[in-house]
Amino acid sequence: MSGVLELSAFRDWLCKKYDMPAPKLDINWTPPGNIGIQKDLADGRRLHMDGYFVPGYAILTVWFFASNPLFTLAHEFHHYRLYPNTSEVEADEAAARDLAEYRATVSN
Repeated sequence: MSGVLELSAFRDWLCKKYDMPAPKLDINWTPPGNIGIQKDLADGRRLHMDGYFVPGYAILTVWFFASNPLFTLAHEFHHYRLYPNTSEVEADEAAARDLAEYRATVSN
């Protein structure tokens, strides 16, 4: 499980990589099993959300007990970085690339 300091370090790494000001990081401490935000997508799928970004605010919210909080942070960061021109798929793909790069960087 990721800790708050690791989430903050990853947020800072993303901001440095993309030369962006750091958004605030809001950690939601709702316990597992009680995370219930759902989002209906245009293609009819319903998405379970472990975090979110609200356009117009430089705040990324991540559930601390999400299944993969670092991935969730990166996903929401890309919504923040590319707003309004990013889809869920694009945010997922960019998040996966950045998380792999970050893990390779910090493990060396």
